[in-house]
Amino acid sequence: MIRWYPVDPNDMFSYWTPSNVDEAKCSGIELELTSSISRKFEHSVKFAHLDNTVRKKGEENKGFQKAAYSPDNVINYQISYLFPHNIHLSSNSKYVSSQYSGDGKSGIELPSYATIGLSLMLKMPYFETSISIDNLTDTRYVTRAYFPLPGITYSAGIKYKFAI
Repeated sequence: MIRWYPVDPNDMFSYWTPSNVDEAKCSGIELELTSSISRKFEHSVKFAHLDNTVRKKGEENKGFQKAAYSPDNVINYQISYLFPHNIHLSSNSKYVSSQYSGDGKSGIELPSYATIGLSLMLKMPYFETSISIDNLTDTRYVTRAYFPLPGITYSAGIKYKFAI
């Protein structure tokens, strides 16, 4: 496992260099439940409990430590409805528990956050088009220290499938 660290640990904006991590253990459990309420209406929930630890070169005496930027729990919920003419409407929500910017629960604590999104998709045999709005609640959150993520975001896409 390769990690990037600042050259000057006291200055997070200094140059960063790659460093080998002696050993990493990534374990956890995932659970997914999906239910069809009717032929056109379904929902699902996904839960992941993560236990990611690292033992860094030069810090073997500290043993395994909780890896930086590794939340303990992530939960996703999605509900979708199929309208006539293959129009899919879905809403999803995501919860991510708090995490730290440094190994061993050190550094800056990034608070837990939750987001909600909405998407509309038209599916045809060789063609898909979609419109989505993410983070409808305009939640301010970060997944990396000092780099806040945007509030509400809008996106649209077109996908064409063909074979040669």
